Amino acid sequence: MKKPRVSNRYAKSILTLAAERNELSAVREDLLLVGNSIAQSRELSNALSSPIIKSDAKLRVLRSIFAGKVGELTNQFMEILVRKGREALL
Repeated sequence: MKKPRVSNRYAKSILTLAAERNELSAVREDLLLVGNSIAQSRELSNALSSPIIKSDAKLRVLRSIFAGKVGELTNQFMEILVRKGREALL
């Protein structure tokens, strides 16, 4: 039961911030791209869920894949999730 509560808090935070910055549509598209990419790539999914791979390496992978494809707010959101060990929420 804890996971849905946590995911709701992160979702509410990113959506509130995106709305305040008038970036709601862009962030929505970014998160759809990220989610679809993870769902379609077994390698990416495995890398993000691996307890062996350190968060810095996971961030490098995400940055290299999504560089120039997602906005700064989405990049910051992904970084927070990975640093907090919540990359499964992506």
